[in-house]
Amino acid sequence: MMEDFNKEELIEKYLLGQLHGEALVNFKHRLVTDEALKKEVALEQAILRNLKTVGKRQTLLQFENFHQELEQETYTYQKAAPELNIFQKLEKILTEKLTGLTGRQYAFIAASVVFIIASTLTINTILTKQSSPETIYQAYYEPYPIETFRGEATGTALKTEAVVAYNRGDYSQSIRLFEQFLAKEKDEKSLFYLGNAYLAAERPEDAIKTYLAYLQQYHQFEMDAKWYLSLSYMKVGQFIEARNQLRELTANTNPDNIYREKAEKILSKQMFKKLPE
Repeated sequence: MMEDFNKEELIEKYLLGQLHGEALVNFKHRLVTDEALKKEVALEQAILRNLKTVGKRQTLLQFENFHQELEQETYTYQKAAPELNIFQKLEKILTEKLTGLTGRQYAFIAASVVFIIASTLTINTILTKQSSPETIYQAYYEPYPIETFRGEATGTALKTEAVVAYNRGDYSQSIRLFEQFLAKEKDEKSLFYLGNAYLAAERPEDAIKTYLAYLQQYHQFEMDAKWYLSLSYMKVGQFIEARNQLRELTANTNPDNIYREKAEKILSKQMFKKLPE
């Protein structure tokens, strides 16, 4: 009779394609005549196959979703008794569900589960970074496109120069020129464009003040101003204020609202779901 240790070693080599020559021929012959050996090989083969498929796709996704649920529970019920962490829960599952397997099979599956957890936590770390405020901002921010003024009344040279400077990426010069122009007269477009220039120049605090001032006085670029205001709030870490602006955009069903879908996607991010009301 084939010794258990030798048998398990041969099964492993067979499944990994490491049996050759006479040893391979003898093992295949034994598979035909030994039903118990055939069942053990089939079990090991199923374990490997499941680890390659479910382990790399569905299982990782399930563990990721499970990990996010734990995060949500921790956030929502901070005063509740601490729950088992992922490793403790899986230890419980292994204890309850894997009884009856040989020591080697148990160790093999346990080691595989540990690998899956480690991979899941790595993926979760990457996903968390991908959902960070700065990453979201960089993914959705692009400078507002401004067309050069045409057909304007005379005396708007400063405004035209400010737009030209903005379009060539010289935001500091654009800010200086818009400020000079607005110091002389009120102008809806110039005030909105000044906010855009501030944000493009990495001055989100000034952008916030300018967009708020615009929204208190004007409406032509209301949806645009709210979109860039939400990004400005995100940039400075005022996430509740950013969420409020995004919610207003999602509630606006005007066909001209080009920001609704983008706002919905940002609000679906985990960091916004966790914010207190």
